[in-house]
Amino acid sequence: MFRSKSSRETMRQMAKRTEKERLDKLKKKEKNRKRPNTIAFRMSDEERRLFEDRVTMSGLLKQDFIIQSLLFSNVQFLGSTIAIKKIEERLVEIEMMIRSVLKKKELDSVLVEELSTIIELMQNKSL
Repeated sequence: MFRSKSSRETMRQMAKRTEKERLDKLKKKEKNRKRPNTIAFRMSDEERRLFEDRVTMSGLLKQDFIIQSLLFSNVQFLGSTIAIKKIEERLVEIEMMIRSVLKKKELDSVLVEELSTIIELMQNKSL
């Protein structure tokens, strides 16, 4: 079945408008998104099964379960020369930040969090 030129134009305009509306919705959704970063990792079949069981038992969403597990659980850090070197480098950066903060008399919450993590590691003597 052949369509007239005007009906093809109308269909093209509708398709363009629909596509534009879809893109506008995506842009708006991205603007309102609170967690724009993605982190991915791989698991064995057994690890995935255990993970799924724990998520189910927790009653949390997978995303919330992973975030809480990563941020609020005790993790044993294995001290290696590479890890120690990175911590030393970060401590030098933090020292410079603290010196500038002392001049401005205000402390950044991210810096405080990093410092407390390093202190916790040192107290646990896991390095």
